[in-house]
Amino acid sequence: MQKKSFSSMFSRRFIMITIGMIFILSCQVGYASERSAEDKGQNTDSRTLVVFTTENKEKDLSIDLIEPFLRYFSPQITFQNEEAWVTSQLEGMTHLIYYGGVEQEISVPFLRSLDSFPGSMLVMGHNVEQFGERYGFLTLKGQIAMNGISQASSPIIQRFHQISSMNQLIMSEGDVLIQGWKGDHPSPLLVRNEQDFYYASEHIDESSLPYYVEGLMAFFEYGDRGDVDVQSLISPIVEELDSTVEEAVEGEKEGQAVMAQQEISEQELLASFQQTATRSGVQTILWGIVALVSIMILLFLAYTLHIRLGLRKQLFEEKKING
Repeated sequence: MQKKSFSSMFSRRFIMITIGMIFILSCQVGYASERSAEDKGQNTDSRTLVVFTTENKEKDLSIDLIEPFLRYFSPQITFQNEEAWVTSQLEGMTHLIYYGGVEQEISVPFLRSLDSFPGSMLVMGHNVEQFGERYGFLTLKGQIAMNGISQASSPIIQRFHQISSMNQLIMSEGDVLIQGWKGDHPSPLLVRNEQDFYYASEHIDESSLPYYVEGLMAFFEYGDRGDVDVQSLISPIVEELDSTVEEAVEGEKEGQAVMAQQEISEQELLASFQQTATRSGVQTILWGIVALVSIMILLFLAYTLHIRLGLRKQLFEEKKING
């Protein structure tokens, strides 16, 4: 079982690296001949701090998946575990992203430092209710199952292969950028109130990634969105992702076949050992029977010899008396 989880993890990390490189190359090649980074409106001076709360206090798969895109939009980026927070780390930062991978009480020093942070903020997943007035425009209503995603302005729904989870929320103000779907019922997934953003799930996978990247374009103020064909940036990712997933699946199937063959070899070895052990056991029993029969014969011969000697002694004594 561990071998299989490792293979799945390896496949996902391979996908992460591949789509990250494709996205960067597609953006750079598509626009390099027409305009510079400043002409595109990309904020090359942005400095981003990513603070995360995870179960093992390390970056998890969702963070690994979005990291290449974060580094494209903000070349100066730092990752920090929330439990090791130092207030001075926020100095000079223009963007802050908090990733709540697990439900956990956030430290007071970290929350207090956010009160005076003037930059843009994106909160993802759990613990948003602890961010006070800055995210007071949200009210959480528990979690729901999500099996689809769409742009808020588009009727086209991208359905998921696997059901994910998201926080159901009610907004008192702000705008919905991306919607999650439970069947035919939409729920805000990525929302914005001025420069504060919230992504209502800690899960990001291959299906939701293109939509999340579009949200990052808004978060990092990536150019004039009216001039940027978002789909031209996302489509190469999706197309290459599909082929990469197929290759990863095939690779995983091959790995499973090798594992199955190894299991068969192990089973054959075990069966051979059991047969050998069985044969050895039968031989041991037979030798035991032979030994037992031999001992019984020896005892019988000894007893017969004892009887004969006794009879001879008795006849000798009778002859001696009669003579």
